[in-house]
Amino acid sequence: FFTSLPSVLCVFYSNSNPKMLKVLIASLVLLSAASAQSKKEQAACAKEVAAKVKAEPDLGLRISVITGLFLQGLGDEHGLKRIADGLTPERKDRVRNYYLIGACLPFQSKLD
Repeated sequence: FFTSLPSVLCVFYSNSNPKMLKVLIASLVLLSAASAQSKKEQAACAKEVAAKVKAEPDLGLRISVITGLFLQGLGDEHGLKRIADGLTPERKDRVRNYYLIGACLPFQSKLD
């Protein structure tokens, strides 16, 4: 997306007025800032989870959590949902109440 941004802006600028170009640039800056914030949240969550997963006695849950982190990092929402759907109710509760707290709180909704 961002690799073709200069060409998109050139085409847009040649076919539009400067006011619309400013609106487009402002929108892209806001989108970029939101994406950066999401990346920071993901990194903080991953750091917390990595520390907790080392002590997890349930190997199946450990594998699910690590796989979920990997898929989240890739942005694979469908894969992440499949992992969550495959968890037993007890394991979902463990993930929600132990792993998805603190920095990971914004990601609790992905478990539903």
